[in-house]
Amino acid sequence: MAPPTQPKSSNQEGRILLAIQSIKEGHIQSVRAAAMSYDVPETTLRRRARGESALVQYILDLDSRGFPPQPQDVQEMANLLLSERGEGPVRKNWTTNFIKRLESNNWTSKTPQTIRELNFQTEHIKNCIVQHQNSSPTSINDAVSCLVKGAEMMMHSAILLKAEVKALQAANEQKKRRERKRKRRIMQGGSLSVRDAEDILQSAEVDAQVRTEVARETTRQEGSTGRQRRCGTCGNMGHNARTCERR
Repeated sequence: MAPPTQPKSSNQEGRILLAIQSIKEGHIQSVRAAAMSYDVPETTLRRRARGESALVQYILDLDSRGFPPQPQDVQEMANLLLSERGEGPVRKNWTTNFIKRLESNNWTSKTPQTIRELNFQTEHIKNCIVQHQNSSPTSINDAVSCLVKGAEMMMHSAILLKAEVKALQAANEQKKRRERKRKRRIMQGGSLSVRDAEDILQSAEVDAQVRTEVARETTRQEGSTGRQRRCGTCGNMGHNARTCERR
């Protein structure tokens, strides 16, 4: 597929970004062809392409470990890569544009798992419908199917969560009724059942365990502050009987 005709930008940075985007979107197959098409140095374009690939991998690694980087982190990493090559820092709006390109280029038709993914996929479908002449019906149908699947998954999760909450509420209400009956029985001078006695013992054990843990933590905190010895003569801290002024 021949690359589309691109306007020549007077800004080399802008042409480099357009060249990288064309490579990632598959309009141009090689770095050399992209460099010629956008009139940018091939070596610079190759380094930038490799640097962005490393930066993308860095972001994905952090995100997989549960630490998605902030835009400031991405900018610092990009500046670090540039400094290793002896180049200056990125421009003011580079980080924002890079994140937008990353989201656009790495989008695939998949089941949304978060509100952000759902919103992004919804916007993608709207754009496909508006620009339907550039999108095949298959891609739109696939995106809609994934969107429906994600909605079904959220509905199923909501149903299960609702059932779980209902069961917990029923168990809690049953426990409250037992406690009220037990209190009335005790106030009326009646005897406790085996289950009531077990509940009381269990509650007492829990309370005792909590008190033990609190006392242990208090002792640990007091010990961590250090104990100062008192003077055997005056009873004050900070000196001993041998150095006491009252001798």
